[in-house]
Amino acid sequence: MGFLIKIDTNGTNPKTIENLIKSNLVDYIALDYKAPKNKFLKVTGTELFEPFNETLSIICNSKVNFEIRSTIHTNLLNENNINTIIKDLENKKFNKNFYLQNFINNGTTLANLPKQSKKLDLSKITSLFSFVVLIACPNLTTFQLSSLVFSSS
Repeated sequence: MGFLIKIDTNGTNPKTIENLIKSNLVDYIALDYKAPKNKFLKVTGTELFEPFNETLSIICNSKVNFEIRSTIHTNLLNENNINTIIKDLENKKFNKNFYLQNFINNGTTLANLPKQSKKLDLSKITSLFSFVVLIACPNLTTFQLSSLVFSSS
């Protein structure tokens, strides 16, 4: 029928993603980067960082079109954690879009998260290489998309 296939994944099953890519069964992948290794257990409640990291490497080394995104709740992740994620992406030669999404509490969550106690300070987000970080900021009824473009000097 000619439909394009997109997969949204937390990346915890690398063999499945690898098989889909090798079999040309997926056209686009959106991978959630939940937290850096040192915060992964606290943020996700799982010890699945290594399978996630394997999936990230598989996707970064493939020819499939993809994006990485992180949903930020400032009680769980701070600017240093985001910089750790960016550094990891740079080390993997990541060259696509990285989306930072603000957590919006529209109801009960699995972790029953409280309101965020602080705002993210975007001036503390850094990168050493050419890199684009797209930031989705909730604004009552719409999302505004802004971007930080980092380049080496």
